[in-house]
Amino acid sequence: MGRPLILLFVWSFTFLLCPAVSHARDGSEASTKRPDELITDRPDFTESASTVPALRLQLEAGIQYTHQDLLDEAAPAGHTGNYDANSVSAPSLLLRFGVSDWAELRLGVPDISYESITGADDNIIFGEVSLGAKFATSLSDKLNVGVIPFVDVGTETGDVGGGFIAAAAVDLTANVGLGVNAGVTTFEDGLDERQWEWRGSAALGIGLSDDLSAFIETYALIPDGDFNLFVDTGFTYLVAHYVQLDAYLGTQVPDAEEIFAGTGISVLF
Repeated sequence: MGRPLILLFVWSFTFLLCPAVSHARDGSEASTKRPDELITDRPDFTESASTVPALRLQLEAGIQYTHQDLLDEAAPAGHTGNYDANSVSAPSLLLRFGVSDWAELRLGVPDISYESITGADDNIIFGEVSLGAKFATSLSDKLNVGVIPFVDVGTETGDVGGGFIAAAAVDLTANVGLGVNAGVTTFEDGLDERQWEWRGSAALGIGLSDDLSAFIETYALIPDGDFNLFVDTGFTYLVAHYVQLDAYLGTQVPDAEEIFAGTGISVLF
């Protein structure tokens, strides 16, 4: 299936779903929730250990800017020395539909990224379609656990990958929560070889008021033969009972070779 057909299918499915269907928290906070509570998987990297309420649709979307300082060995042909790469990606759209109190279906709509690299032509990149599910339960009034299996399909290449994420979240105090993830993803590289990438994260969420929360997080991406560590922080603000805005900023450590920032919105229908 070509890229235009894949994109048409995904966006059509998105718009068909949309008409069908307290305190805001992100993936760093956990525990039991009210049936109408808005708990999001953005803006942090850590996925929440909670599902969307049954027969409700939740939309999460945003835009991100990324700056990378790239080394000479990855430079475009005919270019020497270190160089910069800048990109803007949107809509980062995730649709989550609750099918029961403990399960949800998930559709990740492909991002469109505009990329500008020193010494090379600007480029537009289409991301992947992601299809998955989340299953979650409360082990106590302070501890939630969940699992997220998913499949990714490249809209430009048709390559199929996928993975699995285990999530846990615990309320440390009335206003402080800790979320952790561990998982693995498999994908095909540009040489049609199967690669594996391990991932792990920990996010600390702090409720500053009934409507405003903050988080600080660290996460690692571990592809074959490499280790990439990041830190980020941000805020979420509940502007209405079912509408949350967010903003975040992060960097790769220790050398800040990658810096990223973004903002977004989440709505529970």
